[in-house]
Parts: sequence; structure tokens; C-alpha cells
Amino acid sequence: VLDVHGDLAQSVLGLVPTQRTNDAIVFDAAAEHVVAFNPLACDDPRRVDQVTSGVVSAFKKLYDSWGPRLENLLRYAVFVVVEQQGTLLDMLKLLTDKGYRDAVVMRVSDEVVRSFWTQEFASWNTQYRTEAVSAVTNKLMPFLTSRQLRAITSGGGKPSLDLRRVMDEQKLLIVNLSRGLLGQDNATLLGSLLLTGIEQAALARADLPEAERRDHYVYLDEFQSLTTPSTAIMLSEARKYRVCLTLSHQLTRQLDEPTYHAVIGNCGTLLSFRVGLEDAELLAPAFSKHPGQLAAADLSNLPNYTAYVRLLVDGHPSRPFSLRTLPPTNQAGAEDRAAIVRRTSQTRHAQRQNHFCTGANVLATGPLRQ
Repeated sequence: VLDVHGDLAQSVLGLVPTQRTNDAIVFDAAAEHVVAFNPLACDDPRRVDQVTSGVVSAFKKLYDSWGPRLENLLRYAVFVVVEQQGTLLDMLKLLTDKGYRDAVVMRVSDEVVRSFWTQEFASWNTQYRTEAVSAVTNKLMPFLTSRQLRAITSGGGKPSLDLRRVMDEQKLLIVNLSRGLLGQDNATLLGSLLLTGIEQAALARADLPEAERRDHYVYLDEFQSLTTPSTAIMLSEARKYRVCLTLSHQLTRQLDEPTYHAVIGNCGTLLSFRVGLEDAELLAPAFSKHPGQLAAADLSNLPNYTAYVRLLVDGHPSRPFSLRTLPPTNQAGAEDRAAIVRRTSQTRHAQRQNHFCTGANVLATGPLRQ
């Protein structure tokens, strides 16, 4: 579950069954104890290109100021750090510390990437290089100057969150990305990087026979704020890797055109509560098995707690039908269960922010430093 508000994530904690307590991982980005997540982690050298592309896409989504020079330099920097198993802090050091950069680049196995740093980048004059590097670092610095996000992404005593393991071992991952506590930009970037990591973990399941891939369910609330250009690919390909997506949002205009068409074209089950007339005009044909089966007015005039649904049954779309939703039940002891789940996850997977978020020690750990 990825929640950018926080209320859904908190509610889900109280619903974790007793027998699944040890399987729950509570990723609360604003908590005092945080779970480490390195978005540049890549255990399989064959997937360095895919991880690099996903990270670049996540950054590109967040910033309107973008250009070919910026993207080119960012891509080469991300590639080096991913291949060398570093962090976002390592990428900042790669761009700003010449001695460190020269030592790291010599260990890069890809000749094209190594040639860029030793020849093209080295040939830039001081002013051009400063402008190019600044364009990248000013995209990194807002992320790294947040103590919470730096604590999450810079590593520490406990290993980074392994999303592939979460899938294969059927763990429960509950992600709280509260915008009110993290800030909108930080929550969006971290959520996009997590979604990219989930996508890469799903695609990595290609090394398993299809019969051995266990179903994994991903729930995204306000998912339009987390989508990247690669999300459309995930929507069309995740099914074969047994990853099931439940996507929730408010307006069709919140989605860019490729993502909107990917949702309409690939989601087998559509459910809509009351929507505005503009959205109703777009959605009514998608819900209808035959032309005119559902009118736009049917969607725009629904009472509260009522929805129209189109199911995919045995590979065939059903006729649209209406339903009334059930109110949430008051579960006795939900708060106590939530506290137990959070405490157990904290002991097994998290650590205090200040354990690895103080001064220069932040830059003194990890496999890149020799």
C-alpha cells in the first residue's frame, strides 16, 4: 500500500492479522525510526540500464525545468552510482569531487560510460561544466537536504528495503508518504522512486517460471502523483509477472495522456463513484459493453456510497452494474494492533534517523568508498 496522505496507511496497520505481524514492513517516511531504501540499489548487473532509466524518469516527472544536457549528465551519473552500488549522496560526490570521481570512474565496466567521464566531461571548460553540474545538483539537493529523506536513502546499519524479496516472500509493505509531514515534492519523488523500484522488482521476476510467480497486490492511493513515464509500461506488462494493481484517483485530467490510455486499455475492472460530467463523458463508453449501455448521466448522478462497476470475468468484460459500498466497520483493538505492528516492524527493519544522518559520517559508508 502506497499512501501519500497517511490516513489509509494508518488504518491498514490495524487490519494486519496476528499471524502476519512479523511479515509487515511499515515504511513511515516521517517517523523517528525509518526503513532504509536505496533507489539506486541493483543486485543484478544485467538490470543496471533499467534501474538507471527508472530513476531518471522519476526525477524528470518532478521538474518542469529539463533539457537534453541535464538528462544526459544525470543518466551517466546515475549509471555509475547504480553499477558501483552507491547512493544519492555518492552521486552528489561524483559530480562535485574530482578526486573521488576519477577513482570511481576507473572502476566502471561500461566503456561508453567511462569514455563520457574521461573524455567528454573532462573536455568541458570550467564554466560549461559548472552550469551542467549545477543543473543536476539543484535537482538532488532539495531531496538530500531533507534529514528524513537523507536518512532513508543514505543507508545505515540495516539493509536497504528489498522489494523483490517483499514480492517473492509475500510480505506486507505499508508505505506512509504523508505530504503534510514530508512536503509535497519530497513525498512525490520518494513515492515515484518506490513505484519505480516496484516496477523493476516485478520485471525481474522474468527469471522465475510463470507458475512459480506468486500473486502480489499493489494499492496506490492518489496514484497520479506517483506516476512516471514508465508507469504506462508497468500497467501493460505487470500482469504477466503476477503483479496486480489497484489504482485510485479523483479526475481523469490528473493523468497525462499515455497513462490515461494505459489505464483505460489495461485495467480489467473499472469502478467509478460519482464523477463530474466531463469525466462521465469519457468513462461511460469505457464501462459499456455495447455502445450506449451506460450514459454519462448515470455516472454523474450517483448518490453517495454508490458506484458503477465493469468486471473482467474469465477474460470477458461484464455488463456494467451498480453497487452500494459497505461502511467501514469499527474494529475493537485496531489501535492496539496498529501499535504492535509498528513496533514489531521498527525492531526488525528500521532504525533511528540520527543513527546514520549526522555530519560527514553520512559520506563515509558504503561499497563505493575504498
